[in-house]
Amino acid sequence: AWLARYSRKEDVEGGAIRGELFENHVILELYKHLLNTGEAPDLYFYRDKYGREVDLIVQHRGMLMPVEIKSAATFSPSFVDGVVFFRSEFKNCHDGMVVYNGSDEMPTYKGVAMVNPLSPNWKKKILP
Repeated sequence: AWLARYSRKEDVEGGAIRGELFENHVILELYKHLLNTGEAPDLYFYRDKYGREVDLIVQHRGMLMPVEIKSAATFSPSFVDGVVFFRSEFKNCHDGMVVYNGSDEMPTYKGVAMVNPLSPNWKKKILP
């Protein structure tokens, strides 16, 4: 945020950059986790010609893990749309996950797990 010249707390917490910072934080933490465990960080982004996308695809031990990243604290059913679509198109993938800023106790929705990046061991849930 500082490098992008966002110096006020209000700009980061509720401003336009909040989602981008949250997504960047999640991806970098996962990247560091993979490096620290001696694994190659095979991280990708998915978007098709119709605009359907998934924020992060982790290729791990021959399988794909679709991960949607949301900075919102309140769950919305649309959070899982990209993950559900990706699962239907690619057979060599895990159920998927939504990393969001909500409760640690959020159950799965349409088979997609919900995790908070502040909860213990959230990275291990992405890398089964």
